[in-house]
Amino acid sequence: MTDRHESCEATRDVMGLLISSDATVPDLAAARDHLAGCAPCRGYLKRMQEDELRLRDFASSHEPRIEELELQAVNA
Repeated sequence: MTDRHESCEATRDVMGLLISSDATVPDLAAARDHLAGCAPCRGYLKRMQEDELRLRDFASSHEPRIEELELQAVNA
């Protein structure tokens, strides 16, 4: 395994935390440094961000139905 590959792997391991804003300051700094010089990882992050938006849209589109089901369960 190359140093570059290890760096990509480490960065990808924290990308979910980057998206959710739960990354630690050292992880964030290391990931930003790596992303500045790694186009494949930037692409990977972009796809993760797009997936996150799709999931949020999906969840919010179902929120009224979930609230309705919760209300039915409470009133049952």
